[in-house]
Amino acid sequence: VQLTQEEYITKAQEAQGAAWGYTNIGIANVASGNLNVRAEASTSGKVVGKMPKDSACEILELNQETGWAHISSGEVEGYVSVDFLLTGADAKLRANELARTVVIADTDGLRVRDEANVDSAVLTQILKGEEMEYVETLDGWFKVSIDGAEGYVSAEFTEVQTKLDT
Repeated sequence: VQLTQEEYITKAQEAQGAAWGYTNIGIANVASGNLNVRAEASTSGKVVGKMPKDSACEILELNQETGWAHISSGEVEGYVSVDFLLTGADAKLRANELARTVVIADTDGLRVRDEANVDSAVLTQILKGEEMEYVETLDGWFKVSIDGAEGYVSAEFTEVQTKLDT
Protein backbone atom coordinates (compact mmCIF):
# COMPACT_ATOMS: atom_id res chain seq x y z
CA VAL A 1 0.00 0.00 0.00
CA GLN A 2 1.51 3.31 -1.10
CA LEU A 3 0.65 6.32 1.05
CA THR A 4 0.69 9.88 -0.19
CA GLN A 5 2.98 12.41 1.47
CA GLU A 6 -0.06 13.93 3.20
CA GLU A 7 -1.10 10.51 4.57
CA TYR A 8 2.43 9.94 5.92
CA ILE A 9 2.39 13.37 7.59
CA THR A 10 -1.05 12.65 9.12
CA LYS A 11 0.11 9.26 10.44
CA ALA A 12 3.27 10.81 11.92
CA GLN A 13 1.23 13.53 13.64
CA GLU A 14 -1.21 10.94 15.05
CA ALA A 15 1.67 8.84 16.35
CA GLN A 16 3.08 11.79 18.31
CA GLY A 17 0.17 11.48 20.73
CA ALA A 18 0.60 7.73 21.01
CA ALA A 19 0.62 6.16 24.44
CA TRP A 20 1.29 2.48 25.15
CA GLY A 21 1.25 1.88 21.37
CA TYR A 22 -2.20 3.44 20.85
CA THR A 23 -2.90 6.65 18.94
CA ASN A 24 -6.60 6.78 19.90
CA ILE A 25 -7.00 4.61 22.97
CA GLY A 26 -10.23 3.20 24.34
CA ILE A 27 -10.68 1.25 27.60
CA ALA A 28 -13.44 -1.31 28.21
CA ASN A 29 -15.60 0.24 30.93
CA VAL A 30 -17.87 -2.57 32.11
CA ALA A 31 -18.88 -3.19 35.73
CA SER A 32 -17.80 -6.83 35.43
CA GLY A 33 -17.28 -9.46 32.79
CA ASN A 34 -16.55 -8.53 29.19
CA LEU A 35 -17.45 -5.95 26.56
CA ASN A 36 -18.73 -7.73 23.44
CA VAL A 37 -16.97 -6.91 20.18
CA ARG A 38 -19.41 -7.35 17.30
CA ALA A 39 -19.05 -7.89 13.55
CA GLU A 40 -21.35 -4.95 12.89
CA ALA A 41 -22.52 -1.87 14.79
CA SER A 42 -25.63 -3.49 16.21
CA THR A 43 -26.63 -5.42 19.33
CA SER A 44 -27.80 -8.16 16.96
CA GLY A 45 -24.35 -8.32 15.30
CA LYS A 46 -22.38 -11.55 15.70
CA VAL A 47 -19.97 -11.47 18.66
CA VAL A 48 -16.44 -11.77 17.19
CA GLY A 49 -14.53 -11.18 20.43
CA LYS A 50 -14.65 -9.96 23.98
CA MET A 51 -12.73 -7.19 25.75
CA PRO A 52 -12.23 -7.94 29.44
CA LYS A 53 -12.93 -5.12 31.89
CA ASP A 54 -10.15 -2.48 31.74
CA SER A 55 -8.59 -3.87 28.55
CA ALA A 56 -7.41 -1.47 25.85
CA CYS A 57 -8.24 -0.99 22.19
CA GLU A 58 -7.40 1.27 19.28
CA ILE A 59 -10.45 3.31 18.28
CA LEU A 60 -10.50 3.29 14.49
CA GLU A 61 -13.71 5.29 14.20
CA LEU A 62 -16.08 6.75 16.79
CA ASN A 63 -19.68 7.47 15.83
CA GLN A 64 -21.50 9.29 18.65
CA GLU A 65 -24.71 9.44 16.57
CA THR A 66 -25.03 5.65 16.34
CA GLY A 67 -23.37 5.02 19.72
CA TRP A 68 -20.83 2.58 18.25
CA ALA A 69 -17.05 2.58 17.91
CA HIS A 70 -15.06 0.60 15.34
CA ILE A 71 -12.08 -0.80 17.29
CA SER A 72 -9.19 -3.24 17.18
CA SER A 73 -7.83 -4.97 20.26
CA GLY A 74 -5.27 -7.75 20.15
CA GLU A 75 -6.27 -10.01 17.26
CA VAL A 76 -9.88 -8.76 17.12
CA GLU A 77 -11.47 -5.99 15.06
CA GLY A 78 -15.13 -5.02 15.30
CA TYR A 79 -17.64 -2.73 16.96
CA VAL A 80 -18.38 -1.93 20.60
CA SER A 81 -21.02 0.22 22.25
CA VAL A 82 -19.61 3.62 23.29
CA ASP A 83 -21.75 3.34 26.45
CA PHE A 84 -19.14 0.87 27.75
CA LEU A 85 -15.98 2.49 26.38
CA LEU A 86 -13.80 5.15 27.96
CA THR A 87 -12.37 7.49 25.32
CA GLY A 88 -10.17 10.57 25.11
CA ALA A 89 -8.70 11.94 28.34
CA ASP A 90 -10.78 9.54 30.48
CA ALA A 91 -9.26 6.56 28.64
CA LYS A 92 -5.71 7.94 28.98
CA LEU A 93 -6.13 8.56 32.71
CA ARG A 94 -7.49 5.04 33.27
CA ALA A 95 -4.76 3.52 31.09
CA ASN A 96 -2.16 5.29 33.20
CA GLU A 97 -3.54 3.48 36.27
CA LEU A 98 -3.72 0.11 34.48
CA ALA A 99 -0.41 0.03 32.59
CA ARG A 100 1.99 -2.61 33.82
CA THR A 101 5.67 -3.12 33.13
CA VAL A 102 6.76 -6.48 31.77
CA VAL A 103 10.08 -8.06 30.87
CA ILE A 104 9.96 -10.01 27.60
CA ALA A 105 12.41 -12.78 26.71
CA ASP A 106 14.39 -12.04 23.52
CA THR A 107 15.73 -15.58 23.22
CA ASP A 108 14.52 -19.16 23.71
CA GLY A 109 15.68 -20.82 26.91
CA LEU A 110 16.17 -17.59 28.86
CA ARG A 111 17.38 -18.65 32.29
CA VAL A 112 15.56 -17.28 35.32
CA ARG A 113 18.06 -17.43 38.18
CA ASP A 114 17.83 -17.49 41.96
CA GLU A 115 20.23 -14.54 42.27
CA ALA A 116 21.48 -11.79 39.95
CA ASN A 117 24.60 -13.63 38.73
CA VAL A 118 25.47 -16.32 36.18
CA ASP A 119 26.72 -18.72 38.86
CA SER A 120 23.40 -18.89 40.72
CA ALA A 121 20.88 -21.72 40.36
CA VAL A 122 18.49 -21.76 37.38
CA LEU A 123 14.89 -21.71 38.63
CA THR A 124 13.29 -22.14 35.20
CA GLN A 125 13.74 -21.32 31.54
CA ILE A 126 11.51 -19.05 29.48
CA LEU A 127 10.63 -19.18 25.78
CA LYS A 128 11.23 -16.23 23.46
CA GLY A 129 8.33 -13.76 23.62
CA GLU A 130 7.12 -14.83 27.07
CA GLU A 131 6.36 -12.06 29.54
CA MET A 132 7.38 -11.79 33.16
CA GLU A 133 6.24 -9.18 35.66
CA TYR A 134 8.93 -6.51 36.18
CA VAL A 135 9.97 -5.93 39.81
CA GLU A 136 13.18 -3.87 39.68
CA THR A 137 16.39 -3.17 37.76
CA LEU A 138 19.77 -4.23 39.11
CA ASP A 139 23.21 -3.94 37.50
CA GLY A 140 22.68 -5.78 34.19
CA TRP A 141 19.75 -7.81 35.58
CA PHE A 142 16.01 -7.50 36.01
CA LYS A 143 14.26 -8.88 39.06
CA VAL A 144 11.05 -10.50 37.80
CA SER A 145 8.02 -12.28 39.16
CA ILE A 146 6.70 -15.43 37.49
CA ASP A 147 3.58 -17.04 38.92
CA GLY A 148 4.27 -15.41 42.29
CA ALA A 149 7.91 -16.55 42.49
CA GLU A 150 10.74 -14.04 42.08
CA GLY A 151 13.91 -14.53 40.09
CA TYR A 152 16.46 -12.70 37.97
CA VAL A 153 17.04 -12.51 34.22
CA SER A 154 19.91 -10.97 32.30
CA ALA A 155 18.99 -7.58 30.82
CA GLU A 156 21.09 -8.52 27.77
CA PHE A 157 18.52 -11.09 26.59
CA THR A 158 15.32 -9.23 27.43
CA GLU A 159 13.24 -6.20 26.58
CA VAL A 160 11.15 -4.10 28.97
CA GLN A 161 7.76 -2.74 27.90
CA THR A 162 4.86 -0.95 29.52
CA LYS A 163 1.66 -2.63 28.37
CA LEU A 164 -2.08 -2.73 28.70
CA ASP A 165 -4.21 -5.87 28.43
CA THR A 166 -6.15 -6.41 25.20
